[in-house]
This record gives sequence, structure tokens and C-alpha cells, in this order.
Amino acid sequence: MKKLFQIIALATMCTSGFAQQAYKITGTIENLQDSITLLVEQEPVQTVAVHNGAFAIEGHTVTPLLATLATPGRTIARFILTNDNINIETHPETGIVLTGSSMTDNYNKLKHDLRVLYGVIDERLSQHARAEDWDAYDKAGQDRSEELKRVIKENNDNIVGALLLHENVAMLESQEVLGLIAGFAPEMKSDERLRVLTQNIRTQMALKEGEKCVDITLPDADGKLHSLTDYLAEGKYVILEFWATWCWSCMQKVPKLKSIYDIYKDKGLEIFGVSMDTDPRIWQKIYTERNMNWIQVSNLKEWHKNPVIKDYGIDSIPVILLIAPDGTILFRGQTDVISIEYLLAEIFE
Repeated sequence: MKKLFQIIALATMCTSGFAQQAYKITGTIENLQDSITLLVEQEPVQTVAVHNGAFAIEGHTVTPLLATLATPGRTIARFILTNDNINIETHPETGIVLTGSSMTDNYNKLKHDLRVLYGVIDERLSQHARAEDWDAYDKAGQDRSEELKRVIKENNDNIVGALLLHENVAMLESQEVLGLIAGFAPEMKSDERLRVLTQNIRTQMALKEGEKCVDITLPDADGKLHSLTDYLAEGKYVILEFWATWCWSCMQKVPKLKSIYDIYKDKGLEIFGVSMDTDPRIWQKIYTERNMNWIQVSNLKEWHKNPVIKDYGIDSIPVILLIAPDGTILFRGQTDVISIEYLLAEIFE
């Protein structure tokens, strides 16, 4: 991947020497000052000066890649970088408008269509759950998975399929994910997302229910180190939670976690919260305001550079595990706090 970035950067200095087509990104953005940076796959590649809100970036990419235009503290646009003339403007009614990238248009349309589908199926799931019709509930969940797999298979020769799989991996079983990855076109086999996803899925399968957990030692906001195994050694059951203040699904389940903690903390339960935040002020402010009064630790590293993510094969958050005192993983899921509640009731009551 580094070589690819070098190719892109070199292209800005010698575009005229390339026989291949190049990209050109132009735009005029309101309240844009000084400079703007192009990041490719989260790595800064080019920074150019801005004049009266206008900018132009030129270069060459050997393959479509996920790109972001940003200034310090502000993300301007996220798109798929291809060798096209891409324009980004501020629209008075719709905000930032990006044109010239058909692959980005297709990606955004498919994301929108999937969100609409999820909304419809989530309503079906709620209705079936209220009626306790679990066969219909399972069928609705299968319909959602099958539609997602269909869309990914139709785009398994390009980056759009890889992005959709990476973003929706929580909707699928591990074997389904590996099967989809195996079906990608040969030219996609080197995609970093698919490589990391395969590695993470295999790690998840190794750290499934019934297996032993991996120890985690991280500092709290005051710099004091906490080790997961220290609390297990005390004979406690531990809920291991991977979360972040910017994760809506994570914050949504805080009230239920607080209720569980209040009931069982004096009976032998601890919660070990591992945050994916990078800003210590926001992290500490949120868990304090929300009275998340259990163990809170973080190395404050960016998601894609965080070794804890690799250790547990995490592709998205929240991820929540229930671990027995001997280190055995009793449960692993994402938002299913209710299953943990049932398990704890059996254990402590």
C-alpha cells in the first residue's frame, strides 16, 4: 500500500509523463482557508493551497481507492478516487455536492438502498418479535442477509463490493463473509480491506464462545494500567465492551449496561470498557456524564492503528463479550445485551 501512495504522490510531479489517464479534483468550498489535504485509504497523500475557497489536485492512481478531502478538524468529502475529473462544490440547499465519479455515485446509491431495506426489515423484525413469531423473525433476518450478499456479489470485481462488505460485515456470519471474499475477482485479492477482514474473521473464529480470551492491559484516563486478567483472577465475571463516544449503537445500550452493572456489581461482575476514542477530553467527558462507572481504558489510538482491534478481530463496534473467571468466553456479540442479561441471571441467581 505504501508503494501505491508513492506512485500517487510522484504522479503530481510528473503527470505529463504518464500515458495513462490522471485524476483532477477541483472545487470551491465555502469557509475553506489556507490548504486542503487529500487522504487515500486514511493516509495523507497531497496537500494543496486554497485560494478564495478554490483548489485543484492532480495525480494518478493505479486502482480505485477510498479517498477523503479534509482540513484540520473538518471532513469535506469522502469518495472513491478514480482517474476522472471530479468536482466538489458547496450547494446552498444540499451542502457538499460531488460530481464526476460514477463509481462513487453507484456506491452511495447502493448504501442508500441498503439503508432503506434495513429500515423495512427492522420493522418486520420488531413486529415478529412482539408477536413472538420466531420463525418469521429468522426469515426476515435471512432476507436481509441474502439481499446484502446479492449486492456484494454483483460488485465483487471492484472496490464498491469490498467497501459494502467491510461496512456491513456485522450482518453476516463468519463463514458467509469468508465465502464472499473468496468470490471476489482476482484483481481484488490484494485489496487491503479484504485482507484485513479475512484476518479478523479468522481471529474472531479463534476467539469464539468456548475459547479463552486474550489479555488486555491499557491505561485509564489517569494513566493507571488495568489488565483484564487481573479482574478475572479475582473470581469475577467480566463484560468486555469495545465502544466509542462517536458510536451511536454503543451509546444506545449504555442504559441497559448500567442496569446490569447496578444489579450484579456486588455479586461478582465487572465491566471492562475499551474505548476506540482518540480525544481524551471527549472520552472522559462522555463516560463521566453518562455515569458509566465501571473500568474505562483506552490507548487513544486511531481505529486502523489500534492493536487491540487486531487482537480481537474487530471490524465494527460495539462488540461485547461475557467472560468467565477462568477466561472462557461465554458470549460474543455486538448489540445483544439481553442475551448477556439472561446468562448473568442464570449465573448469579
